Amino acid sequence: MQTKGRGRQGKEWSSPPGNISFSIAYLEDSSEIPISLIAGVISKLAISKALNVDEIKLKWPNDLIYKNKKIGGILVEKEIKGIYYKTIVGIGINLALDEKEPWWGDLKSFNSKTARDDILNNLIQGFFSYIDGELLDWKDIWNDNCAHMNKKIKIKNNHTIIDEGIFIGINDKGALLLETNKNIKEYSFGEISIEGIY
Repeated sequence: MQTKGRGRQGKEWSSPPGNISFSIAYLEDSSEIPISLIAGVISKLAISKALNVDEIKLKWPNDLIYKNKKIGGILVEKEIKGIYYKTIVGIGINLALDEKEPWWGDLKSFNSKTARDDILNNLIQGFFSYIDGELLDWKDIWNDNCAHMNKKIKIKNNHTIIDEGIFIGINDKGALLLETNKNIKEYSFGEISIEGIY
């Protein structure tokens, strides 16, 4: 379990015993890589392989979705270490929650005794594959598994709606692409809300 779990913007993340609270750290020479989206792809693939399920979806920028509920989240922090950046990726995945908010989901319906170990093993292998340059198609995988592709979204910054339109995917930098009145805008910050998804 994790006693002080947290998400983006200091939000609390519930981490009771028996779920996944996982962090991995490594050095890289660029801070521009959209690792939170890449980690989302790694996590989706890890869960799908372990449970033989394809319905795990992604919500921009860092949520894992199952049946329109949030079952996981990703938090990335970076520190400067000389000429490199130390990247710390934290991943929380709800395997089974006794009490949860209306927008939280879990994976208890799969009832696999080996699920946690299998998912963790797949996560580690997934990061090794990424660092070894074997996940070059991460953007296509992310777009193919987006829970809100071509849906109307509202973009919020500090709880204030700053724009709305149709989500049409992400670019190589991980920014969302928003179509509004035939114009396409990029947003690399903020949170989004989608009707029908928690």
